[in-house]
Amino acid sequence: MQILLESLAIRKEIGDRGGMAWCLEKIAEIAHLREDEEHAARLLGAAASIRASVNSVVDPADQNTYNQLVEQIRINLTADLFLPLWAEGEGMSLDHVFDYALSFASSP
Repeated sequence: MQILLESLAIRKEIGDRGGMAWCLEKIAEIAHLREDEEHAARLLGAAASIRASVNSVVDPADQNTYNQLVEQIRINLTADLFLPLWAEGEGMSLDHVFDYALSFASSP
């Protein structure tokens, strides 16, 4: 996790938004593995928003894994919870989502 956070910080510093989105997606995978679907949904929503802002897409080699992750989180939360959490992530500023990812990483 520490390496992902360091990568996220570097990518934020140099303005690599596509790379930031990738880091957030990987942190969301960790959240999902920890069964913290709410954090995962917010992080994925933020990553999607960042990708959209720079016309970046999920790498085709990662697309199936990404789709499965999103679908599993959607199923676990149900649409009533998933969609508002995703939208909450989409609405986060870069600074906010960066701090949010750091706070998630520091939680037990």
